[in-house]
Amino acid sequence: MRHFVVYHNPEKMGYSAEEVTELCVVTNKAVDNLIGHRVWLIQGKGTPRKYTLRGTFIVDSVGADTEDGFRHIVRGRDGKLFRPEIAIGSLPWFKTFKASQGNFAFGLQHIGDKAVVYELKRISGV
Repeated sequence: MRHFVVYHNPEKMGYSAEEVTELCVVTNKAVDNLIGHRVWLIQGKGTPRKYTLRGTFIVDSVGADTEDGFRHIVRGRDGKLFRPEIAIGSLPWFKTFKASQGNFAFGLQHIGDKAVVYELKRISGV
C-alpha cells in the first residue's frame, strides 16, 4: 500500500476541514492510481499556521468533482475523521516532512518517507 497526503487550506477552500463529514478529498491531480492506497488529510489553519491531521482513509472510488471546482473527487469507506483533529505541527518530524512536500504547494503527493508513514499511523492509531 502506498500513502498520499492532501493539504486542506480553509482560506482557499472556503470552509474548514472540521466541516468535512465524508471520507473524501478533492484534487486536480491524476487519481487513477489511488484505489487501494491510503490518503492522509492535513489542514493548516490560522497565522501562524497550526497544522492538524483531520483524517485518513483507503481509497475505494474516484470520480469527477462537481461541487468544489476541482477535477476529481477521491472517496473511501475504510478510514476515520479525527475529532478532535490531531495536532501535528510541533512534532519533531513534521517540519522536515512539510519541506519534503514543497510546503504542501503541490496538492496530492505521495509520501515517500516510511518514517513519516510510521508516525502518522502511530499518532492516529491506524
